[in-house]
Amino acid sequence: MAGQSELASSLDAVLPRFDIRERHSIRVQAPADAVFRLASEIDFEDIWLIRVIVRTREWLLAGPPAPRTLPKRFLEYMTALGWGVLSAIPDREIVMGAVTQPWIAHPVFRALPPGEFLAYAEPEAVKIAWGIRVDPTPAGCLLSTETRAQATDPQSRARFLSYWWRVRPGVLLIRYALLRAVRKKAERLAK
Repeated sequence: MAGQSELASSLDAVLPRFDIRERHSIRVQAPADAVFRLASEIDFEDIWLIRVIVRTREWLLAGPPAPRTLPKRFLEYMTALGWGVLSAIPDREIVMGAVTQPWIAHPVFRALPPGEFLAYAEPEAVKIAWGIRVDPTPAGCLLSTETRAQATDPQSRARFLSYWWRVRPGVLLIRYALLRAVRKKAERLAK
């Protein structure tokens, strides 16, 4: 699909090699700019399935619940967690990234400037980049997401991949719930 391939090109600029990649898209019968705005502003806490998955992850990793005082809007929430913007096309696409150790109960996300993200190679970390893109279609738009992750050393890769295969079903459910929530709200508002 055109939107995914263009999003992939943007991600190639910041993380061309990766250990995992997840791609998802959904057609939405609403204007592209409105869908991008809704995807940027959606509140995770409003989606019950995402709340359950996040709390379950905390419980499985034996960590105390994370504080819930973060901003509600998605992109503001991600920035407050420590993610940084690596590239953006207004009302069309955003690519964000961070360095972290996702296998710990409460990972710390650290943003890097776009020019440093690609070259980052300090051990015991994983670079994660993800993007959201909206492309107009004759009947509305295509909303696409892609996430990539690359460990910085063999030990971190083994640890990350072990973690990833345990949490991947939850991550897939989050993407599913998020995309459908955006579509439902966008199509309701477009009527």
